[in-house]
Order: sequence, then C-alpha cells, then structure tokens
Amino acid sequence: MRIYLDDRPKEILRYGQTLRRQVSADRHRIKAHNTLSSDTIDVDVAPGETVRIRCSNQVAKGGVLMMLTTGFAFISVKLEVISSDG
Repeated sequence: MRIYLDDRPKEILRYGQTLRRQVSADRHRIKAHNTLSSDTIDVDVAPGETVRIRCSNQVAKGGVLMMLTTGFAFISVKLEVISSDG
C-alpha cells in the first residue's frame, strides 16, 4: 500500500505494519493507493490530538461473484478514522 500525507512522497506500508507520523495541528489529506484503486480522506487535527486511521484492502463490489467466475477479484482500498483523542 502506498501512503501519501499531504501529497508528500509516498511511504510503503506492508500488511500488518503501522505508520506513525507527527503532524502539525491543521487539515491534512491522506491518500492510500494499492496500484488498482485509491482512497483519500481529509482529517482535521487539533493541537495535542492523536488521530488513528485504518487502511485496508477489501474485495470490490461484485468481487465475490467475479472471484467465483474468473478466479480473481479487484481489491479496493478503504481509509477510515477509527479514533481521535485530544
């Protein structure tokens, strides 16, 4: 998974890894890309706040049927804020 923070050069995140970055209090854009699909979210970070974001791959809509008929399915990326404390 390629991760971009505020359009800065990408970080590569492998399965099970955690990526931690200290950022300024402001609005930040996070993008994840797995070569087939991407997802982008904007996050407002307050001073002293810790924001946790989950990045996951999931079978795209209709993917199970595609898997049964062709043997493969497209995987889509999903980003979601899972906790925010300050």
